[in-house]
Amino acid sequence: MKRRIGSVLLFVFALVCLTGISAAAAEAEPYIIVQPSSPEYPENAVAIYTCEAFGTNLTFDWYLVYEGTTYRLADADGSQPWAAHTVNSGTNATATAGTCFFEGILPGLDGAELYCVVEDGHYSVRSMSAVIRVGGSAMPPQLRVVGSMEIYQNELCDLYCSVETDGSKTYSYLWYQSGTGRLQDIIAVDRGAQTTDTLHIDTSVPGLTYYACLVTDSAGGSAYSAIIPVLVMEKPPVPQILTQTLPEATVGESYYVQLESTVEDMQFYEYYAPGQYDRLEKAGLTMNSEGEISGVPQKAGEYSIIICAGNVSGEVSMGYTLTVKDPAEKEPVSSSAASGVTSASSGKEDSASRKPELKPAGTGSASESTPESKPQSTPQSSGEDKTEEKEPVSEKRGMPWWGILLTAMGAAGAGAAAVLLVKKRK
Repeated sequence: MKRRIGSVLLFVFALVCLTGISAAAAEAEPYIIVQPSSPEYPENAVAIYTCEAFGTNLTFDWYLVYEGTTYRLADADGSQPWAAHTVNSGTNATATAGTCFFEGILPGLDGAELYCVVEDGHYSVRSMSAVIRVGGSAMPPQLRVVGSMEIYQNELCDLYCSVETDGSKTYSYLWYQSGTGRLQDIIAVDRGAQTTDTLHIDTSVPGLTYYACLVTDSAGGSAYSAIIPVLVMEKPPVPQILTQTLPEATVGESYYVQLESTVEDMQFYEYYAPGQYDRLEKAGLTMNSEGEISGVPQKAGEYSIIICAGNVSGEVSMGYTLTVKDPAEKEPVSSSAASGVTSASSGKEDSASRKPELKPAGTGSASESTPESKPQSTPQSSGEDKTEEKEPVSEKRGMPWWGILLTAMGAAGAGAAAVLLVKKRK
């Protein structure tokens, strides 16, 4: 009994664990929408760094990289080497954003890096690193840029840097790019028309490139925006629908078809034109974006359906005729088997009707008689010489009297032998 209870408890525990894992897998990992930027703060200024993310039950954990060693700011107690170059540091967070601050930042922290790790209890994601810059003479402008971008090759892509301003200052913009994602490795983008708050990205070559914007205000304050990763992807091929026909359906019976295609990353949808093409729902069926047609047809008939499939590269369509039969019109499954039985029966009857009738020897015709009763002069009796097939000599010329006598005696003997044979068989 104890073993059984233990087994039940173990099963319940495993079920709860699996349920928790499934629920965790169903949630999406956090996504950073605002990376920490890199303003240049004056000495002793209050320096603030912010990271914003999308998700549920988020926590924000800040880390400082100082002289090659990484420190967790939540563990700071004033004894770490970097603490000598700041006044009263700390962190705080809201539901969607985390902030790291230094109430008084000193030049000794110049060049150190900051990053934030965002967690939701199941997944974690790390932000880009911001560089601490100390030495400015005026407070830097507060900048805001997108966290990251993904774009397909040869498509238009613009990056925008917004500045929080009261309208009393003017701003200049310089854009930079990097292949490593580090602010220390940036190089200036072509100055042509890249001096505004918007940067037009070159998307002709697939790959990952990092961008940042340096903003300087009329008071002398400056700040680098957060590093913006931009991923240029090759376009997938235009999809093709491989399924050529739809199988017949029957009213009241479950129906399922998976449409096949040449590309995985695509979506299926219906094209509808009143009076020309029907929708699947008219027949009692539905189709999801993955091309699965299912349901229980409710109305017999023929339906003209147009199904389309598309992705970022283009779209294609395919026309179908969906036939939904009434159950009464459906051919019985056993009809072919019954037909086979009938054919077999009729075949037996035919073979029986063709079976030859057995008759006693000597009662049938010459062709049906046994070899014993066949006349010796017939060709079927044996393979004798062809000279025996000649007409009797008696028909050509007169037979001697002794020949006639021998013939009569032979006939009488043959008759007696036939009678004895019949009696013996009986």
